[in-house]
Amino acid sequence: MSSEDNKKKNSKKSWVWEWFKTDENGIHICQVEVSDGQICNKNYKTASSTGNLINHLINKHQINDKIIKKDYVVKKKL
Repeated sequence: MSSEDNKKKNSKKSWVWEWFKTDENGIHICQVEVSDGQICNKNYKTASSTGNLINHLINKHQINDKIIKKDYVVKKKL
C-alpha cells in the first residue's frame, strides 16, 4: 500500500471532526464555543466510533451535520 493510500485510509470523513480536535493521546476535545471566547472542551476517548461525539454535539449544542462551523453563532442565555 502506498503512502497516498494510507493517507486516504486514515483521513477523518465524519462531519464531527470540524467540531473536535484530537490531542497526542487520542483524546477528542470539543471545540464548540459555548460563550464569548469560552470553548466547551468536553473530552472523549474513542477508538473509531463517532456516535458519542455526534450525540454530544446534538444534545449539548444543538449542532447537526447541516450546520457549518464558520456559520455557527453562539446562543446567548437570557
